[in-house]
Amino acid sequence: MIKKPFIIVLMSLACLFSCLTPEHRIQQAPEPPFVINPEPVVTTTPIRLSDGRLVGFAPMPDGRISRRETYDNGRTWILREPLFPADGGPNSPVAAVWGKDGRLHLFLLQFREGRNFHELHYRRSSKDGTNWEQSKVIVPDVFIGALFDAICLESGRIIIPLHYRVRQRKPPTGENITTVIYSDDNGETWTQSHTKLTAPCFEGYNGNNFGACEPRLLVMKDGRIWMLIRTQAGFLYESFSRDEGTTWSDAKPSIFYCTNSPGSAIRLQDRRIVVFWNNCENTTPFDGHRVYTCRDALHAAISNDEGRTWRGFREVYLDPFRNDPPPPKGDRGTAYPRAVGTADGKILLISGQGIDRQVQIIVDPDWLCQTTHESDFSDSLNGWSVFKRFLDNEFVSRMPGCELIPHPTQTGARVLHIRRPDENRPDVAEWNFPQGRSGSVTVRLMLKESFAGGAIDLADRYFQPTDISAVSECIFHMPIDVNGRLGDSGIHLKPGQWYTLILHWDVSKGNCVATLDGKEATTVAMHRPTHLGISYLLLRSTAHKTDPAGFLVESVRAQVTEPCTIRPENPPEPIQPRDE
Repeated sequence: MIKKPFIIVLMSLACLFSCLTPEHRIQQAPEPPFVINPEPVVTTTPIRLSDGRLVGFAPMPDGRISRRETYDNGRTWILREPLFPADGGPNSPVAAVWGKDGRLHLFLLQFREGRNFHELHYRRSSKDGTNWEQSKVIVPDVFIGALFDAICLESGRIIIPLHYRVRQRKPPTGENITTVIYSDDNGETWTQSHTKLTAPCFEGYNGNNFGACEPRLLVMKDGRIWMLIRTQAGFLYESFSRDEGTTWSDAKPSIFYCTNSPGSAIRLQDRRIVVFWNNCENTTPFDGHRVYTCRDALHAAISNDEGRTWRGFREVYLDPFRNDPPPPKGDRGTAYPRAVGTADGKILLISGQGIDRQVQIIVDPDWLCQTTHESDFSDSLNGWSVFKRFLDNEFVSRMPGCELIPHPTQTGARVLHIRRPDENRPDVAEWNFPQGRSGSVTVRLMLKESFAGGAIDLADRYFQPTDISAVSECIFHMPIDVNGRLGDSGIHLKPGQWYTLILHWDVSKGNCVATLDGKEATTVAMHRPTHLGISYLLLRSTAHKTDPAGFLVESVRAQVTEPCTIRPENPPEPIQPRDE
């Protein structure tokens, strides 16, 4: 009989080589994600054709619906022709799919004036894609939200995931029901699954308790269909269908922590799976006021073994305005990913909400497999979150926190200054790196004279920098007290001297060993358990009163030695709301 630890070792080794298939053994380091268009051109997830073209659909200013194509993986789009009018009212294409009948099937949401609902409209093209049948309503009441997926199975069945609202429903289950509709006759008739998927909701939640909503689908190699569902339970929930979407398993937490936002899963040409989602902790109230959900960072993870192990958990898109005051109302941030694999092996990602936040991004999937990352601030604070919350006339706003200042001894270089310059909350700086069950983070730091306390934390997901939940939910916590003492050691850091502090963590062992200038200094135990690995560094001032001195950070570097997260046997527990 094969022992369980041996199986885990084999899975870990498989994950280590998951990104080293012959077509991916590259000499040059993969390029980080980069924006190619400041504004998405299509509102549907693009469809990749056999010749490499990408096709998408979008509304025009006059209300007509247009088809657009790109031959260069999203960098430029060609307007082919307006297809048809807007069905008597403002609407937007939300999903498209090629059917086994050789026709395009297009799904549109039309707003029902005076009500918080949409109608789901459906149109079908001729086989050459030039003519379109008349629109018909296939779902009369769809609660406001996103619908981005339409899939066609090998059998020819077309499936649309959606949610609908059940009035007056309250916790412990939210107002929405998630399910699918499907057609076995190329769109002539539609049937709704009898399965009604729900997710828990909690009293006192900081946000809207919608329940299970905005589902996304992916077909697995074994024929199952995997559904990822937006919830308010701290995770993307998941459900599986073994009968082509007719019935679904009970929705349960996936391994993916998630704020109140949807996710998306795609399959690449090399058969790897990539998931995009907000690996963030939901916000806690601030001075008794509710705070908009955390959508400051969009993440991605990759799997080579149908989701048994995952790598990456990296930020592919940070809100460019994360450190600025937010708009007083309206959605904002990096959420609502739509992605497609491109002919050159990359990914075209469309995501974001709010003015100047919706973008098209190129993502190299091999970048998710890297095991090192570093920052010396030569590219400013790109990749860092440093904002603070404050109350501005009953509105929870933001302002920049810690900042870069000239290096005290190196001309032209800059260092990060972390302190508590005023009565607002102390500075916190947050930085993402490739996730690892074990690894190390190196921090070059200097305490300044009159330093009033600080800490270095390691976490498994994104927290808004000064959110108090980050303090209680970090995985490893290394304090530096007002006297410069490191943890519970007898070692004291002297002001004005540079130190190299390395934190060697191992989630499986439950500890983190700190070395200072090459000598072992102290060990801290895991603050709380995690089914994931470490992917975030938080550098914080812990001063209880004004501390203009603080400490300086010259550079940081992460090195991951066990980059795999193995899917746990049992799902995690939903997260209860937290108060300040």
